[in-house]
Amino acid sequence: MLKRLRILLLFILAASSARAQEAYENKVFVPEIRTVQFYNTSEEQSLPVLELNGGGQLLLSFDDLRGGFRNFYYTVEHCTAEWTPSAIPQIQYLKGFPGERIRDYQSSFNTYQEYTNYRLELPDFSVQPLVSGNYILKIYEDNDPEKLVLTRRFYVLERKVSLEAQMERSSRVAEREKRQKINFSIFHPNLQISNPFGEIKVYVSQNGREDKAQWVTQPVYVKASQLVYNAVDVTDFYGGNEFRRFDLRSLRFRGEGVAAIVHDDLFIASLVEDEPRLSQAYSSLIDYNGRYFIRFQEGNSPDVEADYARVNFRFSPGAASGNYYVFGELTGWKLKDEFKLLYDPGSKTYQASPLLKQGVYDYIYVHADASGKIDNFNTESNHYETENDYYIFVYYRRSGSRYDELIGFSMLNTTDIQR
Repeated sequence: MLKRLRILLLFILAASSARAQEAYENKVFVPEIRTVQFYNTSEEQSLPVLELNGGGQLLLSFDDLRGGFRNFYYTVEHCTAEWTPSAIPQIQYLKGFPGERIRDYQSSFNTYQEYTNYRLELPDFSVQPLVSGNYILKIYEDNDPEKLVLTRRFYVLERKVSLEAQMERSSRVAEREKRQKINFSIFHPNLQISNPFGEIKVYVSQNGREDKAQWVTQPVYVKASQLVYNAVDVTDFYGGNEFRRFDLRSLRFRGEGVAAIVHDDLFIASLVEDEPRLSQAYSSLIDYNGRYFIRFQEGNSPDVEADYARVNFRFSPGAASGNYYVFGELTGWKLKDEFKLLYDPGSKTYQASPLLKQGVYDYIYVHADASGKIDNFNTESNHYETENDYYIFVYYRRSGSRYDELIGFSMLNTTDIQR
């Protein structure tokens, strides 16, 4: 009996720990919450990076398919570079009175799928960051912080260094046509860095994907006011392929990539059947690097006029089998059950039918092994020439400090930095 109690206690503790960690990820805890967007208003669907005291704004928008109006509250918390709680009290990193209610909401208009759209702009009178670094935005219901609805990460930047980067071919000779090697330097003429190996760490991400990100902590060269990062075995990424796309701005007419649209209780949009892109040479296509944009062709207010539809993805991988997923910002860059492709013997294709709001969407297909590791070797292929965005974050923790500062950030496009 005592052994069973111990096992139960360990299970409860493990579940509690997992739940606590999820509170610091980009996550939706209520399945009826859809189309979560969070970006700097200077550019739609950009990363939510805010300049400290820079006057910019972040916009959070989401839909609640339960309809009606609910009491959603919000707060923010400062985090370390690795997204764990910082060891500083709230009064040191935040000005205001967190725990306010979201007051900007509106019901959908003339849609088959009823929903309520909620919007929040930050900073506001109740949330004003005082220091740079990583922050987590928490939305919860009924003024109960335990009833989490969603969480979103964002960044507050106090620029103290500058960055330069170049892209070159990988030193891995066998894969030089498939990979993109990013080298960069940090310039800090006005910042004294006593120990660059212990005080500076850099996070590099391809298109904002956590599964395609690397930490770099060791500069190769340390100069008077410059740190050089060009080690041969780091920041070397598979280039991927340009994203596929479909256009669902209209539910009356078929847009790009849409084969058919029918209406039942909701609209059902079937996409053109996709095949792997393995033997193809690189082809330059205009894409949004995995992002999506909510658009509605027959109106002016897509936030509340755009409808939802079941979108049927169909993928024919040939003889290959395994766990396939639709992937991109539409999935939050995560593997989700709703986007898992299931085999249909009748059509001999893998299919998924997630519920999506009208708009223009980028996507790719990925394969996942039993551990959840993602690759695109059997679905999309990789090319050195692929156009990608790389995001570089520079974190600094001076000796004796209790938190990580974000002192540098740059978004670099491969077409601009390619050698």
